[in-house]
Amino acid sequence: MVGFAIGSAVGAVGGLIYTSPMRRLISVRPLPGCRLALAFDDGVEGVADLSDLAGHGVFTCWLQSGEFEKVTIGDSGEAVWASGVDQCPDALYLRVTGKAAAQLFPSLERGDHDPPHIHAEYGDFRALIDISSLAVIGGALPPRALGLTVEWATMHKDELQDLWALARSSQPLHRLDPLP
Repeated sequence: MVGFAIGSAVGAVGGLIYTSPMRRLISVRPLPGCRLALAFDDGVEGVADLSDLAGHGVFTCWLQSGEFEKVTIGDSGEAVWASGVDQCPDALYLRVTGKAAAQLFPSLERGDHDPPHIHAEYGDFRALIDISSLAVIGGALPPRALGLTVEWATMHKDELQDLWALARSSQPLHRLDPLP
């Protein structure tokens, strides 16, 4: 599975360094109604309601009896389910705290995070993809993962531009459907 994010990454990618540390989960407990009780490495605790995702795309599996309850913490501090579905700890942190993406990633607000791009991850590979040209502007992905990423971004190009604008104005973001 190729993971995507709008303008939020951590560490060195293609020579670019991001200074906002990725939050890591230290505790996760499933609650009724597709909610998670979470604790993060910076001391923040709270409940993330994921019911809006359940039944959509890769999250359809959560509707199967007992599947949502099979959540654990992955190697990168993310929430991972037995089915292979995962949730980025930063996305969960935003849900718990109610913060906007620009509050967690100040470079979004400073204007030094252009051009508009997505971060794509596949295993240990990471790449930055320019939303307008769909060209790789940093890092690298294996050819098949890059092809799937470009196919997905092509299908959602207008929505990605809209999400970039929302992120820049500290508005809440929403998920886009994966490839069918």
